[in-house]
Amino acid sequence: MNYLTVPKFAEKIGITKQAIYQRIKRADPDFLKFILKDKDGIKISEDAMSLFNAVNVDLDIKQEPFNTNSSSKQNENNDDKHSEDISINIDHINNKEIITRLEAEIKDLKQQIHSMLDIQNKQLDQINRLYDQIEDKDKLIAEQSQRILEQTRLPVIVEPPKQTLWEKIKWKLFKS
Repeated sequence: MNYLTVPKFAEKIGITKQAIYQRIKRADPDFLKFILKDKDGIKISEDAMSLFNAVNVDLDIKQEPFNTNSSSKQNENNDDKHSEDISINIDHINNKEIITRLEAEIKDLKQQIHSMLDIQNKQLDQINRLYDQIEDKDKLIAEQSQRILEQTRLPVIVEPPKQTLWEKIKWKLFKS
């Protein structure tokens, strides 16, 4: 793309540079995409001429009559003033776009967080239900184990204690 200064662009399409500055200041999105702001000031792509050729004159802009008595120094001061205003306006527009994008990202992230929290809550509920089921099964196992023990118990036969050798001898000797 070939870029022109504001005065050269205005001269080429046949309108005043003030009209160009006003259009930039209005932040016309179709026009702003052709603007380049660099260290030398504001420059406009020649491709932007198609916007003016289609309409030929922007009817919303009040064009100021050309003053032949004004000095070139005054024109330079006006250009600098317009350039500063436009720079601030372009920066403001860029900041608005950034803010809008960031707000959209924040909104998306909040939705993702809410989704994740919902999923987490569902999982916690499921874990609690499973824990309750495990507790119920543990109780059932304990009850069944107790029943099995009661059903399989054999009667206990108590045998007299085994006698020692001395007791056996003593019993035989004194019994007879």
